[in-house]
Amino acid sequence: AVAAARYDFTRLLAWDRALAGALGKATGVRNRQFDLALNRILVTVVDAATASAVRGAARSAGVPDDAVATVISAR
Repeated sequence: AVAAARYDFTRLLAWDRALAGALGKATGVRNRQFDLALNRILVTVVDAATASAVRGAARSAGVPDDAVATVISAR
């Protein structure tokens, strides 16, 4: 059985590209990947300030808030 997802993969991919463009060469972003189980873009950052900047960049790129999750990791 396949569970219904809120966003399809091609939509997430397009938003990921838009987010990457909005972030530019932002420092503090460790990586971006897809969390297919949660159906969102997962961005690993170094601190809360960078997580906030990622959220702002996502909004400016037109990515819905619930399509992006941030995780803080020093490594």
